[in-house]
Amino acid sequence: MHEKSADHYRVLTIILGGGRGSRLFPLTKTRCKAAVPMGGKYRLIDIVLSNCIHSHLHHIFILAQYLGRSLQRHIIQSYRFDQFSDGFVEILSAEQTLTDFLWYEGTADAVRKNISRIEHFQTENVLILSADHLYRMDYRKMIDYHIEKGADLTVAATPVNDDEAPRMGILQVDRNDKALSMVEKPKDPGKLGTLRYRSEGQKGEKYLASMGIYIFKKKFLLEALKSGAAEDFGSQIIPEVIEKGNVFVYKFDGYWRDVGTMASFFDAHIDFTSNLPHFDFYLEHARVFTRPRFLPPAKLLDCKVSKCIIGEGSVIEGAEMIESVIGIRSMIQGSTLIRRSIVMGNDYYERLYDTGFIRPMIGKHVTIERAIIDKNTVIGDGCEIRGTEVPMNEDGTEYYIRDGIVVIPSNTTIAPGTKIIAGASKEIKVK
Repeated sequence: MHEKSADHYRVLTIILGGGRGSRLFPLTKTRCKAAVPMGGKYRLIDIVLSNCIHSHLHHIFILAQYLGRSLQRHIIQSYRFDQFSDGFVEILSAEQTLTDFLWYEGTADAVRKNISRIEHFQTENVLILSADHLYRMDYRKMIDYHIEKGADLTVAATPVNDDEAPRMGILQVDRNDKALSMVEKPKDPGKLGTLRYRSEGQKGEKYLASMGIYIFKKKFLLEALKSGAAEDFGSQIIPEVIEKGNVFVYKFDGYWRDVGTMASFFDAHIDFTSNLPHFDFYLEHARVFTRPRFLPPAKLLDCKVSKCIIGEGSVIEGAEMIESVIGIRSMIQGSTLIRRSIVMGNDYYERLYDTGFIRPMIGKHVTIERAIIDKNTVIGDGCEIRGTEVPMNEDGTEYYIRDGIVVIPSNTTIAPGTKIIAGASKEIKVK
């Protein structure tokens, strides 16, 4: 693979940064989905960008339009290729022109509105990716497959079970993996039954689900975008072009997860803390890149810790933490219990001017279970925040409950003694 010419892998990569990210609200209350913190020190966008860098794909456009300031700052501070190459990572926000005054109306429409940039880039192939998936892939293997097949379009797919299939785009293929059809989120059991496939060495019946990873011949992509007004790839463009072109499916057998919902985002983080996580950040050959912050190591004083990730720059005193991800610069005081939760940490240290000490963001005698505490949040002494395994939703004045998970939005201050318990009739504040 490495002996092939540079032009062989000269592919334009387009990352769909997502819109409002309503399924991850309120984590997307002040930022776009691609900029949501991940794994204690990263951002969601870092996963796919790291895959690109490891695959030696250095020509990258990111399409985003919703609350893009946080994402733009992160990209500028994190991803800079050297001045002796023509590599770039550039954010393309929706913009008005003389002929178009509208925002991006969908994934395909976002790419269509940037056709002029695609046309001018010297490449035969365009790779389109999503920013809210958790996986590792060497895209060069898929590019090789795409070129060997002489495909107009190659769609990456992963096997899923009966429970997952109705939420995804399901592909039907022939014995040579040529795509025959694609049905977006099939709910009808009868229709779903016709899309089953059985692979060698695999027990039971499975479905091939689109991973939202597409390699187009540039000419074929431009023709598909210019020939109609379809707004979405998964539900419109892909099913249409399967009937017109030479479309193949690339089967991916590694770990892949859509973390675009609160439940999947939360479960992925709890899995990070396990002995053998499905997605392991501790791989030297496949590191996840992000912005270097040059923070000191985490300091734990008289703490009890079991299966946790602790972000650098944190100072934690006398706390008990179990199966939790604690983000960078977390300041936590004594007699506090954090169980199966995500604490995203802080963007800065807040010093108290009268003493010079750093202000704690999570106070004393606090209990946090099955919750997500977003960045720069202050939790007062004696607070109790508990989620539930029951998949319930609720909106409060200073909190949200999604899939039974209590989410405290960024830059929120929770008064001392506050109790937020999922399933209770209302938030109770103890004076």
